[in-house]
Amino acid sequence: MAKNSEVQLAKKLKLDDLEETLVYFATSIISKSTEEEVLWDLAKNCISRLGFLDCVIYKVDYERDVLIQKAAHGPKNPRSYEVLQPIEIPLGAGITGAVAATGKPELIHDTSKDERYVVDDEMRLSEIAVPITQDGKVWGVIDCEHPEKHFFTDRHLKTLNAIASICAVKLARVNAEQELKLKQKALMDAERELMNLRINSLRRQMNPHFLFNALNAIQYFITADKKRLALRYHSLFSKLIRKYMLHLDEAKIQLEEEIRMINWYLKLQQLRYEDRFNYTINVPEKLYSLHIPTLIIQLVIEELIERMVMSNTGEGDLILDFTYQVGCLQFKASLEVDMLLGFTRNDPNDYRANLFTWQEHIDLLNKIKHLKILRQVDELKNDKGEVTGRTIELIIPVQE
Repeated sequence: MAKNSEVQLAKKLKLDDLEETLVYFATSIISKSTEEEVLWDLAKNCISRLGFLDCVIYKVDYERDVLIQKAAHGPKNPRSYEVLQPIEIPLGAGITGAVAATGKPELIHDTSKDERYVVDDEMRLSEIAVPITQDGKVWGVIDCEHPEKHFFTDRHLKTLNAIASICAVKLARVNAEQELKLKQKALMDAERELMNLRINSLRRQMNPHFLFNALNAIQYFITADKKRLALRYHSLFSKLIRKYMLHLDEAKIQLEEEIRMINWYLKLQQLRYEDRFNYTINVPEKLYSLHIPTLIIQLVIEELIERMVMSNTGEGDLILDFTYQVGCLQFKASLEVDMLLGFTRNDPNDYRANLFTWQEHIDLLNKIKHLKILRQVDELKNDKGEVTGRTIELIIPVQE
């Protein structure tokens, strides 16, 4: 009777040890906020409480089909948060690799009789390996070894299985929180880039040359007593600047509104450059209700006009065509001049030197807003093969 009591007491003590270890680990990892902290707490604190001399925790890299040592307790861990001479094990190789491949734990009483055993830093005769599983997929493996044969027991296996389950839940939560933080940071970065994009777009449209020359032209009409023209262009100028400011914080604009602003802008540019170019806008009224990214069209037009004026001595014709096909607005801007001197300009003092180009503007919109805007630039040539102009085409996905 006394002997049976001793056996029951021993079992109760073992159960208490198991529960105490699990409670300790579950409590300890609550404050951990990174994958690294969870794994090192498991290796250095929880495993040591079980009296194990050696333990390595692996993570599966499915892109390379290998297991990577991430944390350790024992000879592989002479310094804090560092694995000494970490190795990689191919998925399926060795006892650890087999557990990762099958998702089933293994208890090896004598590794000298198991041909799968892989020696790391030194030979050990007992090994126990338990998978850490998330959503039916092996995330990693807890692998413990001991120099004595038959050291690990079924109780150890039960304990490690329970610890692996707790670890898997915590890792899933930590990774989800980390992913959320990364998404929030990416969103904030994207919004910051988008605001910079809008500001740079506005700066391009309100560049000093355009503003000052337009104002000087209006001033000339006033001094020449051409009040009607002065009032007309002053009204255009005021409305355009007001619209720029109004749409600064808007990601999209109705095409009808954009066409209206383009008209004002082109009339002022004609005034600025003394009618050195003519323009035609071809757009069906049924497209007016479409919404497109703010200022994107105007940046393309500004690029063509500025290059034309700087690169020719005659007059030019600007043609803007808007068409619709299969969920996309197709925009084509063509500018052809009498005598082209070259489309390049390398003036370091150019006000546009530090501003986004229209190409960069589109690239950032595609990156931040995932718009998938397509662009194409072609040169126009005469019968002699001489470049006389440029065509820019955009394909902009839209919602009706």
